[in-house]
Amino acid sequence: MIPIRLTIQGLYSYQEKQTIDFTKLTSAGIFGIFGPVGSGKSSILEAITFALYGETERLNQKGDDRNYNMMNLKSEELLIEFVFKTGLPFNEYMALVKGRRNSKRFDEVKTLERTAYRKIQEGWGPILVEQLEEIIGLTYENFKRTIIIPQGKFQEFLQLTAAKRSEMMKELFHLQKYELSDEVGLLEKNNDAHMNQLMGMIQGLSEVTEELIQQKRSELSEQSKQLHELKVQLESMQQKSQEMSQLKTLHERMAHLESVLKNLETKKPEMEVLAKNLAEYEFCLIHFHPLLASIQEFEKRITNFQNEIRNYTTELDTTKKQNETNILELNQIRPTFENIPNLKKQVEELGKVLQIKKLQAEYLNLSKRVSEGEQFLIGFQLEIGQKNAKWETQIKELKQWKNQRPNVMILNKVREWYLINNQLDKQQNELQTEDQRIQKEKETQKVIFDKILEEWTLSGFETLLNRVNFTQTVSERIADIESDIQQNELEMEHFAVQAKLAAFASQLSGGSPCPLCGSLEHPHIFKLSDADEHLATLRQTKSELKDRLNQCRQWLLQGQQVQIQEQAILTREDEHHKDVARSQQQVANHLQLFEWPDFSTPELLNQAFDSLTVLEKQIHEGEHQNEQLQKELDQDLQKLETYKKKVDEFRHQIIGCLREEETLKAQIRYIIMEEWLPIQETQLQSDIQNIEQTIIATEKRYTLVFNLQEQLQKKIEQLAQTIETRKNDVEQEKSSLKQKYQELADKITRSAFTSEEKVKEILMLGMDLEKGKQQLESYRQQLAISQQQLMDTRQAMNGAFYDGIVHQQLKEQLEDANQKTIEKNKVCIQLENSLQKMDMDFKKLQELNHQKGQLEARASNLKTLKQLFKANGFVNYISTVYLQNLCADANDRFYRLSGQRLSLEITEDNSFQVRDFMNDGKVRHVKTLSGGQTFQAALSLALALADSVHRDHGTSENFFFLDEGFGSLDKESLQLVFDTLKTLRKENRMVGIISHVDELQQEIDTCLKITNSENSGSLITLGY
Repeated sequence: MIPIRLTIQGLYSYQEKQTIDFTKLTSAGIFGIFGPVGSGKSSILEAITFALYGETERLNQKGDDRNYNMMNLKSEELLIEFVFKTGLPFNEYMALVKGRRNSKRFDEVKTLERTAYRKIQEGWGPILVEQLEEIIGLTYENFKRTIIIPQGKFQEFLQLTAAKRSEMMKELFHLQKYELSDEVGLLEKNNDAHMNQLMGMIQGLSEVTEELIQQKRSELSEQSKQLHELKVQLESMQQKSQEMSQLKTLHERMAHLESVLKNLETKKPEMEVLAKNLAEYEFCLIHFHPLLASIQEFEKRITNFQNEIRNYTTELDTTKKQNETNILELNQIRPTFENIPNLKKQVEELGKVLQIKKLQAEYLNLSKRVSEGEQFLIGFQLEIGQKNAKWETQIKELKQWKNQRPNVMILNKVREWYLINNQLDKQQNELQTEDQRIQKEKETQKVIFDKILEEWTLSGFETLLNRVNFTQTVSERIADIESDIQQNELEMEHFAVQAKLAAFASQLSGGSPCPLCGSLEHPHIFKLSDADEHLATLRQTKSELKDRLNQCRQWLLQGQQVQIQEQAILTREDEHHKDVARSQQQVANHLQLFEWPDFSTPELLNQAFDSLTVLEKQIHEGEHQNEQLQKELDQDLQKLETYKKKVDEFRHQIIGCLREEETLKAQIRYIIMEEWLPIQETQLQSDIQNIEQTIIATEKRYTLVFNLQEQLQKKIEQLAQTIETRKNDVEQEKSSLKQKYQELADKITRSAFTSEEKVKEILMLGMDLEKGKQQLESYRQQLAISQQQLMDTRQAMNGAFYDGIVHQQLKEQLEDANQKTIEKNKVCIQLENSLQKMDMDFKKLQELNHQKGQLEARASNLKTLKQLFKANGFVNYISTVYLQNLCADANDRFYRLSGQRLSLEITEDNSFQVRDFMNDGKVRHVKTLSGGQTFQAALSLALALADSVHRDHGTSENFFFLDEGFGSLDKESLQLVFDTLKTLRKENRMVGIISHVDELQQEIDTCLKITNSENSGSLITLGY
């Protein structure tokens, strides 16, 4: 991440808006931010971390009233705008924080609004503020350890515990990806499930063997042989059956053909008549039908022509009568039509008279509006003058009210004093509550300890127990009881042995061997009386001793806990007394700061603020009213100017009306204007419309009648010509018809027919020649074919005789043989399928056994991986490797900075230690380093860590910010810091240093200087 620009306003000691251009600073490599203590240097880093993560180092979100305490007490709003670039390639982002103080409640600052943006071309596109952590690639805690290190946190990574350091390495370098135990467990589970499934499948195929397969093959061979014999018998019988079926077919065909031939012989007379009719019809159709059709067509045309002549003659008479009527109407319209030009001139001049009347009416209206406008302007100017006087009066009142306002800065200072005073009172109350809580806890611990002492006394111990000798006395008593228990156990063991010997002795008898020594003689038999009773007593004693031992251990534990608690309470009480003293001193110091006797109580201050609020409201309302009045005056002046222009416009319109009226009067020549002017405008318009309608109607009717007369005359001529033409056509058709009749008579005379009627009778039959000929030809073909087929069938039978009974017996024998063959074939197919399935199952079984071996090997490998990834083992190993690499990178710098005297090493538990080459290379704890050496080691680690993080994120440039005062270092350690910074300058790094040490400022050329003034707050200036 590389910072580009930071803008701060209203944060902590920053009142005015301050902007830092980091591009000028980072270009120098190493830069500083210097200023005295409390000037606001660390606030710059807090602004960056809060903009990115919403977290600060000083204040918690809950309990510290962070929003109120972050905002400057003299500011009404807070602003943080941080622009940076990151990623590969670089992308620019902006983190924005805004907040406002409640205008009515000073101590209420609502939630600070955080937003984020990404640069898109020339603008900014919004993104989720939660994405910033993902974009930077670091959590807040790790951001403070690698990029921006707050005050007091510089050496944190060096001093972290091994567990926290490993956790940090996992977060920084995303080592969670090496946490594969869940994935291995899932693979193992899937492998086991696959193995179980595989074993089930193997179990289902376990009955398949090579011997069983060979047995099935032998059985299939025997059945196939029997099937072949059945098929040979079946083929022989099928051949005989086929011959009998063919003979049956020929016998049935011969009977059928004899029947068909007999039927055809009966139709022979009918076919002969059909042949005669077809010949006559075809002759008439060829020789007489065209001539008869032509005669009929001539007769039809003659009739049509005669009908047309009658219709045209009737239409000609009607048209002549209509033409005579139309000529009379045309003569009536002609005088009016010829007078139309005069009527049009009259209409034109009447229109001008109408315009003159409108101009006269408009003149009267405009004259009235000019008079009314002049009166309105006089009144409106008077009203504007009154408003202007009221506006000047309000200006004076506002000035007086503003002069009455109290000094707001003094009121704010007094209110700030009272707010701090309230916080101090609250702190006093909390301290008092804490004191009561401490006393109560002390009393509780005393009661617990007194109860222990009471139980000790009641238990009958002789030693007097008190707080001084408690631990020693109880511990000694525990040791005594443990010794008594050991002695008791020895006695119990002794009596147990004696009791066993007595049991053996009780079983001895003369002549029987001893189970211990084998002797057959027993002169002195062992006897033990009351052994069981002694053992019971010892067991009871041991139980009582254990109870007392547990009781003493419980007292010791409780007493030690009480002592620890009391010691912690005493420590808290000492700290509490110090806090009380500090608080009382703060109260005394704060009371001395009060210097406003006019506001000696909060009520007086509140009254002053209330008066200020009322006065501010009064001023605000007055300014608003004055502003509204000013707007009204401006609007009224604009209206006044508009009204004046409108009145002048009316005057110009009056002059235009008079001029236009004179022009129109000069253009009237054909009518007497004085006769028409008195007429009402509506009547005048009606007269004009009547004349115009007369002109239009006359022109339209004249044109219509004239055109109709021309059309009628033309139609009369056409009808006369058509009638004459049709008469000539009738004469020609009659001559042609006479010739056709003569031709028909000649043809009948030469034919076998006696008259025209006989010919028409034959043609009336309407026979289908094609169909008739086909029917006759079909009959002749069927007759010839049937005769030939009957002769062929008789030759095919060759005198053979068909026996149906023999044929039926052969069919039954064939069906039986066929059924046996089918059943035998089914048996063979079943055996083949069974053998094929057994072959497949045997191959599958071999494949499954092969897979089983693979799964068993995989299970063994997964078990090894499971042990490897167990309890984050692999992640911790990778973390150790990263840490060792980090240590090696840091030593490249630390070894040089320390003058080849020191280097860092990683212990087995991932802690840091130092190897001292000035003392024979022996190792020692990092806490034994001096202040300057610790700085060198911490800086080397921090830079190596930052380099690793940037390499992991794929960025070449990197940035590092260190907030460390260095005020606690001696001159020698401070000189080491200077030497270290000089080496960083040579490495061309971007490193920012925050400090108040004057000597450090001389070592860094490019820097920001922070100053804090009472009036303006913290100010930032660029120095070189």
